[in-house]
Amino acid sequence: MGGHGPGRAAAACRPWAATGCACTGDLAAREAGLPQPAAVVTFSPWADLTPTGESVRSKEDADPIFTEADVRAYADLYAASADRTHPLASPPLADLTGPPPLLVQVGANEMLLDDAVRLAGGRAGADDVDVTLETGPGLPHVFQLNHGRLDEADAALDRAARFLTTQLKASLPAPIVRLGACPLILRRRRHPWRAEPARRRSVDPDVDGAE
Repeated sequence: MGGHGPGRAAAACRPWAATGCACTGDLAAREAGLPQPAAVVTFSPWADLTPTGESVRSKEDADPIFTEADVRAYADLYAASADRTHPLASPPLADLTGPPPLLVQVGANEMLLDDAVRLAGGRAGADDVDVTLETGPGLPHVFQLNHGRLDEADAALDRAARFLTTQLKASLPAPIVRLGACPLILRRRRHPWRAEPARRRSVDPDVDGAE
């Protein structure tokens, strides 16, 4: 499994609480010159430990899972006395230049809505990162967990799968299988892999002279 760069093959899909830790890991890996995933998908990201997003207050009545006190308590447990404005604690405050393509899915009826908007449309977009933000009207926190019961969840997971598949295919070179002296180049088609013999120039002098 490779990282973000030539021949990379890894991808990551992260639910809410893992997003901050995972984004921190991506940023630290970038600074260390280590490989990164070819793409990242995150659901309802919790990325701001301050927390300063307006939705923490404005969406409290609509959110069926969390309260503002919950969000602040989780931040206390995670960060303790550390600086919560540090970029590795709150990725929306970081320089996000360089991370892989990012898909962010979030419900409109959740307190972490602004975390997603700021991560995707704010810093990530400004830092020239390939970002897609999807907001589900009337949907709660990590609504994708209701797959099989909620059409919106099924559709969101399908889009996430297509996003990862597209990014992974784009990151990989076309594989080549060599059989003796004649290479077979495998090309992606609608059908399963189909081998095409590579064209070879004739070395027959009579044929060459006829040309």
